[in-house]
Amino acid sequence: MRARALLAAALALAALRAEALTYIAATPIGEDTVAVTVSLTDVAGGCQVSLSIPAGSGTILGFFANTSDEEALSSLGVSDPNAALAQWQFGPANRVWKVGAGNQIYPIDSWDYGVMTTATGSGPPVESVSFTLTGITTAQITGASTAGYILAVRVKGTGGSVG
Repeated sequence: MRARALLAAALALAALRAEALTYIAATPIGEDTVAVTVSLTDVAGGCQVSLSIPAGSGTILGFFANTSDEEALSSLGVSDPNAALAQWQFGPANRVWKVGAGNQIYPIDSWDYGVMTTATGSGPPVESVSFTLTGITTAQITGASTAGYILAVRVKGTGGSVG
């Protein structure tokens, strides 16, 4: 598959307080628009993050966000029972912009944490992924921002059709 332009999709979203939130944003990759769906749900001990894009439109490389309690960064973790993630980084506060090869997001040095999926350009595309960030709540994620952005999803286009 031919690779199209990489996407650093920062979603500018209003800070909302709730136990479960779903955001859908259409972000251009090259000349196409890809709908990125982000669902945040409070679960015991953390926040479940579910990311998805339409089939054939690309591969999800990563997720980046902040926390309203930066002092708690050292106690954050990941529960990944499906082995969907390859790497993650928590902190230093407002300094995370890259996790793994090819998984970087802008603005640079502005995020508190990030994760990278197992896809790094080889293997089947990751069109949906779920994992739990432990030690954080949905409200702590949506209550923080960087340059007006609450979270960001890194997607690489794969040259397939976009729905």
